[in-house]
Amino acid sequence: PYTTLFRSIPELSNYVDGSASNDGKIMEINGKQYITYIIDTLRAGSTQTLSFAVTVDEKATSDRKSVV
Repeated sequence: PYTTLFRSIPELSNYVDGSASNDGKIMEINGKQYITYIIDTLRAGSTQTLSFAVTVDEKATSDRKSVV
């Protein structure tokens, strides 16, 4: 058996093409981007690391206000 894991791409960021580990695939659901991983069954006590990269949208930093 396999498990499907969905991880949302954070708001105000952009997925870096090809950066998802373990054959993660980018998909869109209701206008929101997700990385989808299909994970093989893990034995009790075992772990698996999944990762992907994003860049921060310029709008995320331009919306910040300076505090003096």
